[in-house]
Amino acid sequence: MYIRTLVSSRLSRSAAGASAVVILVLAGCGSVPASSGTSPSLASGASSGSPAASAPAVSPEATPDVTSTTLPGASSPPAGSINFVFAGPPPHFEPKTLSAPAGDLSFALSNTSLAFHDLAIGPTRYHSLATSGRVAVGATAVFSVRGLPAGSYVIWCTVADHAALGMVGTLTVH
Repeated sequence: MYIRTLVSSRLSRSAAGASAVVILVLAGCGSVPASSGTSPSLASGASSGSPAASAPAVSPEATPDVTSTTLPGASSPPAGSINFVFAGPPPHFEPKTLSAPAGDLSFALSNTSLAFHDLAIGPTRYHSLATSGRVAVGATAVFSVRGLPAGSYVIWCTVADHAALGMVGTLTVH
């Protein structure tokens, strides 16, 4: 009886340990690592509205050579920057739908919410080609993206569950 209890106890601990490992692995699959203000205006050449039907979707398998930088606290964004506001609660951003001409893109980020946020751009959610640095509460930043080819992209906030709460939109580059 003692041996049977000992073996049963060790098997239970092994199963519990294996379960803990599986739970930890699955927990890491959730988000990528990693608000209501005034409606922002878009820079010359960029527009808000429905994505253009002619813009091709970008394949997640095709990884273009995209580079980006984030300059926190920029007092004057470059001419032609797209104004983008993080607002909340609940977490959201404005505008949700963007259209911009191909070439180098610059986003004037402003955080009027009660939490920090970032902006990710990719062919699908959680497949980021470029992600801004985190923008603190009440702060501004300029997020510059170079090499983003024409196509349809998903934009989202990678912080915690912000995308699930509505911080998701579209960017069409033509």
